[in-house]
Amino acid sequence: MPSDLRFPREAWLTLLAGVAWFVLARESVGGLALALLPGTLLIASGGATLLALGEPRLRDLGAVGGGLGFVLALPAAFAIGLAPSALLALLSAGAFAAAGAFTARTSEGTEGIDSPPRTLRLHSEIALDQAVRGSMLLLIPFHRAGEHARLASELREAGELWRARGWLARPASYHAAPAPAERVMITPRRAFGTEFEELRFQSEYEPHPGEPGRERWLSYAPNHLAWAWLLRSGDASRPWLVCLHGYQMGTPAIDLAVFRAEEWRRRGWNVVLPVLPLHGPRRLGAISGIGMFGADFLDSAHALAQAIWDVRRLFGWMRAQGASEIACYGLSLGGYSAALLASLAPELGTVIAGIPAADFP
Repeated sequence: MPSDLRFPREAWLTLLAGVAWFVLARESVGGLALALLPGTLLIASGGATLLALGEPRLRDLGAVGGGLGFVLALPAAFAIGLAPSALLALLSAGAFAAAGAFTARTSEGTEGIDSPPRTLRLHSEIALDQAVRGSMLLLIPFHRAGEHARLASELREAGELWRARGWLARPASYHAAPAPAERVMITPRRAFGTEFEELRFQSEYEPHPGEPGRERWLSYAPNHLAWAWLLRSGDASRPWLVCLHGYQMGTPAIDLAVFRAEEWRRRGWNVVLPVLPLHGPRRLGAISGIGMFGADFLDSAHALAQAIWDVRRLFGWMRAQGASEIACYGLSLGGYSAALLASLAPELGTVIAGIPAADFP
């Protein structure tokens, strides 16, 4: 290991910020309660990096801790005073940027492409990506040790079934062509000043008979109804744009803003933003997307298969409305879904797979 990476300066700052949270908040029960999460994450990330544990996800947790620490420093002022909370905000912000700085410093460049100048803004943007990824890691549910045998058995059975039915050799044959969506319910809605329509229809997706995990997947009742946000230009013969959201999205306020849906409508496009399985109004718990990724790997496979099924049903409905040209734009998880969709839907004229998730593990 290079000498400048053996005890990286960024890790010392992260560790210092975590220790400071507990030291400065030790006299107050409220302060200690606020310190618990950011302090623990910062100490764990900084300490592990100093011990040369080269797991990038540990740095992600440092970015989460730094971001949380900066946000929680404000309410901490009521428990420990203004000056200590201001110091905690400064140290937490430094630890947040340090996570990005260390990643930038240790990342290999790409031949023929100039590396961007290392600035505070760049380090903060990298840290923001790390914080998002780290928060996803914290929210993925763990399974009890007693379930490991069941999980392994399901995967073995699924592999044998998929191989026997030819789906591993011909993956497209796994995805049945659905009928167009019918009895579509459309309700006018408004979010942050944007007028749109809420579109709902029965998904009717089911995993193949005999597939492991089939009954579990069918037990997720909120997932039976497919949802989408719809912005029509007033001319159904104009091009249609299907926007596939990222992990933990699936709510109108976020989806419409991220994809700038109103701007596309002003340009004459009809815009459809489907809600992916287990997200938004289809979620199983309080947090959108939980269950999409976890130890029940077959849930992930069925979620992606249902996502493609639902969007293809929407394509049939859109053509019935008069759509002659359809494009698809996905981001992150939606980028992966858009790429998968492109391999199965020949009616797509344009596909943009934005920052696609290409390797889920």
